[in-house]
Amino acid sequence: LAYMLSKGLSGGTTVSGTMVAASSVGIKIFVTGGIGGVHREGERTMDISADLTELGRTCLAVVCSGVKSILDIGRTLEYLETQGVCVVTYGSTRDFPAFYSRKSGHSTPYHVNSAEEAAALIHSLDQLQVQSGLLLAVPVPEKDQLIDDVTMENAIQKALQLAKEREITGKAVTPFILQQVSELTDGRSLQTNISLIKNNALVGAKIAVALAKTEWENKKTRTEEQPQESYQVFAKPKDPQLNPIVIGGSILDSVVSVQEPFKVEGRTLSARIRQFGGGVGRNIADALGKLNLSPRLVTAVGNDQYSCCTR
Repeated sequence: LAYMLSKGLSGGTTVSGTMVAASSVGIKIFVTGGIGGVHREGERTMDISADLTELGRTCLAVVCSGVKSILDIGRTLEYLETQGVCVVTYGSTRDFPAFYSRKSGHSTPYHVNSAEEAAALIHSLDQLQVQSGLLLAVPVPEKDQLIDDVTMENAIQKALQLAKEREITGKAVTPFILQQVSELTDGRSLQTNISLIKNNALVGAKIAVALAKTEWENKKTRTEEQPQESYQVFAKPKDPQLNPIVIGGSILDSVVSVQEPFKVEGRTLSARIRQFGGGVGRNIADALGKLNLSPRLVTAVGNDQYSCCTR
């Protein structure tokens, strides 16, 4: 990612790369087809996707259809557990999906039944301020599982054997195997892939909406609990570089209210004088402060008798 940015290049991102970008701008959830994992024979080749390590150090929710069945799903789940990643199935069971299949033969520790439950889980994870993420596994819809498990496993084994014969290694392995599996299944694996991505996007969107509602209700409740006569900052921004800087005027407004009927008679009238902080820059900074930000105001201050009131 750093190399591409330094060269001004463009391209697609892996799950780990997307997590880095999303986390840097405050995005808490995104959707993908499936994550990378521990490759078959990974105990010998040490071929393990960076997706797993990033999930272990970035607090972000990833919605996907589990791990591609071309990988070692059992070892992938063990690796995620070691990294402290919360793995949850979306649905009525704890069956962990295998991308093309609804079941992989492995189970997750937990499951959620609705977008609201998933949103509450993400919100709780965010409140804990842990450094690991959440993997939310969504099985492909039953009507879209076009290949039985035996046929899929046979296709994968043939593709793996062909990759070994052609000495294909590194990042070229996964796209090669996926292409071979698509050909061996007459394109049905690709159709399933498209269907599960559409379904994941739908589920992810529902969870994102539910999460926004959950956070709004939580923020509203906390606001109502605060004394009406005072303003308090609930939480400081995690990144001090995100604190806004306001450059503008700061003045002292004096308001005179006449306390008796006004007549132009040249005499002194009874009145009340009130003074308030004013100026466009100061007012904007004050408003940002009430929105839970920590603004910095850059302004010119005079040296007259009223300057002390604006410091």
